[in-house]
Formats: sequence, C-alpha cells, structure tokens
Amino acid sequence: MAKKLGETITYVPCDVSKYSDTVRLFKTALEKYGHIDHAIANAGIGDRGDWFNPSLSIEDVEKPPPTTTVEINLIGVLYFLRVALPYLKHGRKAGEERT
Repeated sequence: MAKKLGETITYVPCDVSKYSDTVRLFKTALEKYGHIDHAIANAGIGDRGDWFNPSLSIEDVEKPPPTTTVEINLIGVLYFLRVALPYLKHGRKAGEERT
C-alpha cells in the first residue's frame, strides 16, 4: 500500500505492545518531517482468552490467563502516550501553535 501511495506515505511496522516499536514510530516521523503535530493511539484487539468466563472452575483459575489483550489495549496505549507527549512538544516554545 505504501509503495502504491508514493513518497507521501511512510510505513512503519509497529507492535504497540513493544515499547521500542513505539519509539521507532515517533523517531521515524520526526526525522522525516521535523515535527509531529498530531498523534492518535489507534490499536486494539478483542478479548483473547477467558478472563471472566462464567464457566471457569477453581482449577481453571490456577493457570494465569494470557495477557495479550491487556498488553495491547492498555499497556500499548500508555506506551504511546508516554512517547507521544515529548515528541509533540519537541521544538515548540511554551504556548506556541503550529500552523
């Protein structure tokens, strides 16, 4: 898709559950454009596993559930916000808006 759309598109593969991928995403944008004006955390998955399955037994809950959903839907967003904030304000003076 990026090749088809041309030079205006930069594809950066990003697994939001990996902090280093999020940093690379913002670093790539800053290097290419010199500033970042907007950032939208737009990743999420449906429940994977049976965290709250009503049929769970005492034996079932002895094994911890998979954490993929939490890593992507919660931790991934928190990583994104932590990285985005300094990149969004990078190079701006207090109160300055970009046009």
